[in-house]
Amino acid sequence: MALFSILVLIAIKMHATKKLVVQETTSWYDKKGELTLADIVIIIRKSVWVKMYFSMSKNHEKNTDFLEITEKNANLLIYQLALAA
Repeated sequence: MALFSILVLIAIKMHATKKLVVQETTSWYDKKGELTLADIVIIIRKSVWVKMYFSMSKNHEKNTDFLEITEKNANLLIYQLALAA
């Protein structure tokens, strides 16, 4: 119960800065724009992973050891990882 409460509080704080929206929909379950716990977990994971793994990449000098990916592809990768986890 405590973990649920913490996740909801984090989601409320995130929603205050940027509106959180449902990204996954199914034909058999109409969420009517409401977030489920699974949606909240996905949004929080995505936010954490973006900051942990991709926030410093623009600060590095050009180096052939780094693979550059577009922001769109990075967001897609993070979104898919959040769904799978």
